[in-house]
Formats: sequence, C-alpha cells, structure tokens
Amino acid sequence: MRKAIQSNEEPSGKLEIGKVKTLIHVPKILSSYIKKYKNVNLSLITGVTKTLTEEVLNHKLDGSFVIESDFHPDLVSHEVFQD
Repeated sequence: MRKAIQSNEEPSGKLEIGKVKTLIHVPKILSSYIKKYKNVNLSLITGVTKTLTEEVLNHKLDGSFVIESDFHPDLVSHEVFQD
C-alpha cells in the first residue's frame, strides 16, 4: 500500500483495503483516491478489527482502517481521522 501511495509514478494495479463497518469516512477518503488514480483497481472489504489485522499480516489485504490502537509489532499504524 505504501508503495502505491508514495511512488513518483502513477499508481496502478490492484489495491485491497479493509475497513471496520462502523467507520463512515473511509468510502469518502477512498473515493477521492480512486478519482485521482484511475489506474488503481480498488477493493474495499469490511470486517472486524481482529480479522482485518490478520489479513494484513498474512498479505491478503494491502492495508486496513481499524479502530483499535494496540497493534501487532509488525504493523505500521497512522491515525487518519477520529470517528
């Protein structure tokens, strides 16, 4: 996910993102992203924090928006918004 977002080249390819169902701002954020980067095929998967975190750790998702702040040490987290 970081590579797709931070690259100097136009991002392209598949980007699979997870989100907790209760986070209402995520679709708006991702909508802006896909309008800007039309060559990205974005998939949004909803679930619970534990499952989404496991899927990121197992490389089934590129990233996820979750609500907990106690993350696995192999994950990098950034506060995007307060819901």
